[in-house]
Amino acid sequence: MVDALKVELVAPEKLFLSESVDMVVLPGSEGDFGVMLGHSPLISMLRSGEIVIFEGGEIKNRILIGGGFAEVTGTLCTVLSEEVENVSEIDRDEAEQMLSEVEEEMRNTDDILIREKLSNKRAHLAARIAAVQRPAYSS
Repeated sequence: MVDALKVELVAPEKLFLSESVDMVVLPGSEGDFGVMLGHSPLISMLRSGEIVIFEGGEIKNRILIGGGFAEVTGTLCTVLSEEVENVSEIDRDEAEQMLSEVEEEMRNTDDILIREKLSNKRAHLAARIAAVQRPAYSS
């Protein structure tokens, strides 16, 4: 009998995470959503943001992704993302410097395609900084 949700986080280089958890909160394109054992099946696009893993009513892990897709069944949540990193490993100063550089590049280009690419990169860097600045689901 299955008594926990299995979560698998797949990045291009490797299987980043595979474990059983009580709940996972994902950064859906329309807003965060939680998944627990028995969840209705769905496929969702994900935005840049945090995956928060809960065990025993407490946050067990926080992982930043750069968007992607999630497939949920009643017993399994699979996340595919090209950019994955543990929030605890993010260097805030480096992230802020990278954000400043991207914003400067955006100001200095008129190319619509380059601006769109830089805008996506800016959103991911802003999510990195937000993840470090504030703990998820704290009061």
